[in-house]
Amino acid sequence: ALRNVAEFRAQPRYAAQFFDAHYLDLQAYPIAVLKKAYAHFGLSLDAARETVIRDWMQHDRDGHAKGPKHTYDMNDFGLDYAQIDRVLGDYIRDSRVQLER
Repeated sequence: ALRNVAEFRAQPRYAAQFFDAHYLDLQAYPIAVLKKAYAHFGLSLDAARETVIRDWMQHDRDGHAKGPKHTYDMNDFGLDYAQIDRVLGDYIRDSRVQLER
C-alpha cells in the first residue's frame, strides 16, 4: 500500500502537493519546519500568527508536563526492527526517514 502512495506522490502533477517533515526535526525545530511547510505551499508565516503558534505550543507543553508521561515500546505491539524494515523499508529509504535507533 505504501508503494502505491509513493508512486502516486511521484507523479509530477501531484508531487508538489506533499510536504514531508521528519519527526525529529519537527520536535527539535517546530517553527522552522512550519515555515518550510508554509513556503513549500507558497504561504508566508507572519509574525502575529507565529506568536499565536508559539504561545499555543508553550501552553500545550505546560499541560503535557503536568500529565502522565507516555512512553511506547515496539515490543508492546509485538513489533521488531526486522518487521518494520520489511514493511516500511522502501518508504524509509525513499523518504530519507531519520531513524531513531
